Amino acid sequence: MKHKHHIVPKHMGGTDEPSNLMEVTTEEHAELHLALYLEHGRWQDWVACQGLAGIIGHEEAVRQAIVAGNAKAIANRTRDYNGEGNPFYGKSHTEETKQKLREASLKQHAETEHPWKGRKHTEETKEKFKKRIPWNKGKKMTDEHKKSISEGRRKK
Repeated sequence: MKHKHHIVPKHMGGTDEPSNLMEVTTEEHAELHLALYLEHGRWQDWVACQGLAGIIGHEEAVRQAIVAGNAKAIANRTRDYNGEGNPFYGKSHTEETKQKLREASLKQHAETEHPWKGRKHTEETKEKFKKRIPWNKGKKMTDEHKKSISEGRRKK
């Protein structure tokens, strides 16, 4: 299965332009987000890495995003309004910086030892995967719920 990876992630100002996308495997996608996390320390990349690697499920990824989002909202409400606080707040990368990030990401990916490549799961782990139940397994949606989802998508 192929994934589309944003070389400069959207949370860092990247776009959906073809020059900012690369096709990778799920394993490579997790590794790229790990590399971005290690370089920049952004929680979005950490959650993406864990989710793509199968370490956490969808529900846990959403929970972590909500917790991190609330922390950011609190930080924004409480920061000083006299110019102090986060000097990067509200700023975006220049095209030159975005290009440098792309090149650095591609170079780092080419040089990186792949931490998951070649690893084999134990029989115990394989059994755990078999017992895993999807978060939405067996849940029924009412017609009203389906309609509200459909209306919500139309508003965007």
